[in-house]
Amino acid sequence: MLLVVITALALCLRPSVAWAHAGFVSSSPEPGSELSSAPGMVTLRFSEPLNTKLSRAAVTTPDGRRVDGTVTGSEQIAIRSPRTPRAFTR
Repeated sequence: MLLVVITALALCLRPSVAWAHAGFVSSSPEPGSELSSAPGMVTLRFSEPLNTKLSRAAVTTPDGRRVDGTVTGSEQIAIRSPRTPRAFTR
């Protein structure tokens, strides 16, 4: 009986794996895509809900401007394209 109690305590007190971050699942457009014109929006999807205060994403235009995204769903960040025809193309 004592062995069962010790084993149960050891199993309950051992460290377990904790996932601290949402993992990247997909994006639109796909990573590495070569586009002939700027997309209207870049969307990033993650494996679990995002913390709206801590989650960020941005893209940089060819002329060096930073465009920040916003959390638009529990597991998604969207970045709207600036109104320039060559916003993300090189």
